[in-house]
Amino acid sequence: ISNASMYDGSTATAEAMMMCVAAAKKRNRVLISETFNPAVMRVVETYAKFHGADLVKAPAKEGVTDMCAIQTLLEADDVAGVLVAQPNYYGIIEDFTGLADMCHAHKALLAINTMASALGVLKSPGQWGADIACGALDEKPIANSCRWRGDNGSAALFHWRVVPASFSVQ
Repeated sequence: ISNASMYDGSTATAEAMMMCVAAAKKRNRVLISETFNPAVMRVVETYAKFHGADLVKAPAKEGVTDMCAIQTLLEADDVAGVLVAQPNYYGIIEDFTGLADMCHAHKALLAINTMASALGVLKSPGQWGADIACGALDEKPIANSCRWRGDNGSAALFHWRVVPASFSVQ
């Protein structure tokens, strides 16, 4: 499923969070890396508050998402999804090797927020095994040529791969 109806990457990320919750059975906890842009974090927190999602910040260590902390948080088996950013707020390109497997082992979805212009040189969310890819198309040539612009001159995109049979969409 692909969609380009969001006005910006922040709301696309919030939508990804809600998709994780909707796909999970009786789970509403979503982990979000502390390495997100604070503006994106505030939008996701607002959506979580008004949509009944329990948003938990996954700590960062030395500017990158702490994978050991995510593993520990996932072990409670009450997490619907994990949200990470690539590149992160600090401009660091993170290594998400094994993160999708870690999430899927605990029946959680993985959503990666990325910049469309970075996908020419970085691994795509699909290559990392992400279930949901979201982000901004704020790069004006992309947004303009696709005619996916919001009133603020930006646009967003998200993509959801086919959900594994072990997940149930409510």
